[in-house]
Amino acid sequence: MILVANMTNVKKDLPFPPDQFSWLLFGAFIIIITITVVVFLLIRQKVRGPNGLSKIKFSDFVRDGDYYPSLPRFQFLVWTFVISFVYLSIYLIRILSGEFEAPSVDNNLLILLGISIISPLLSNIISGYKYTRHVNENGTSVTEGSDVNRKSLKSMLFENNKPALFRYQMFLWTFIGITIFITLFAAGIYEYIIRYQGCLLINECISVEALAMPKIDNMLVTLMGLSQSGYLGGKVVARTPARITEVAVGLNNKLIIFGQNFGERDEISSGTVLVNEIVVAGHSQTEVNWFDTKIEFPIEEQILTQPFRLKVVIDDVIFLDYEYIPKSA
Repeated sequence: MILVANMTNVKKDLPFPPDQFSWLLFGAFIIIITITVVVFLLIRQKVRGPNGLSKIKFSDFVRDGDYYPSLPRFQFLVWTFVISFVYLSIYLIRILSGEFEAPSVDNNLLILLGISIISPLLSNIISGYKYTRHVNENGTSVTEGSDVNRKSLKSMLFENNKPALFRYQMFLWTFIGITIFITLFAAGIYEYIIRYQGCLLINECISVEALAMPKIDNMLVTLMGLSQSGYLGGKVVARTPARITEVAVGLNNKLIIFGQNFGERDEISSGTVLVNEIVVAGHSQTEVNWFDTKIEFPIEEQILTQPFRLKVVIDDVIFLDYEYIPKSA
């Protein structure tokens, strides 16, 4: 599985000598980075908040609509960078050597790229069904673009705040595939250089037409496909995470938190509600009604007149964050 495909009778002195390849590879890398930075700056210029400052960060490329990091999007971004760099490098070498025809691309590589494209789409559909949070007139479970709600990129390996094996295996196979792809590319360039140097001693010489995209083995494509299937299947069967859908004020200054999978009072070991980082209710307190879809407890009236940040912690693992905004605020 190397780049070099054939030997043919050509001139011994090719227009672009291989000892200059390092500069060309560096140039291809700079071009990719420059294009990426320019696009990112244009997006930041276009999307600005009320204060005139942009909320967009580069890491948002791998985040979904709720600003949670997405493993399929991360994989797609990494593969896009790698394949773009390799393709541009080979094409520049061919152009500067007098060959203007685009390098051939292996079918398995196209399949691999197609898998990386389809996976984020299917993942987004599943996430929309299982994770999307309801936004109502009294608040929002996510403050768009705020630093508070940007989860760490490492959370893409977690499911319900716990490490998930089906996520880790996809992350692992992503970098295994990329390592193999880059190694094939480097090996092909090295063999091309060795055969080019041999042109000084023999009549038959390697042609620049032999430079092509690395060929991916069928087994690697199969393993990557299984990895993606395992990830998507894991998301489907995973327990729907706890979430807050609405916060309302009931009679006698009772705060009512509606949602899913809070856990019944006797099913969880600990449950705590915090308002502006201050504990205001616990699941074991007699005045607190704690159910799987509703939490209800009395709260001081003056708290309800101002916006506040509500947090629910369940079993010290599940963490929910919600910003409450009174109707009169």
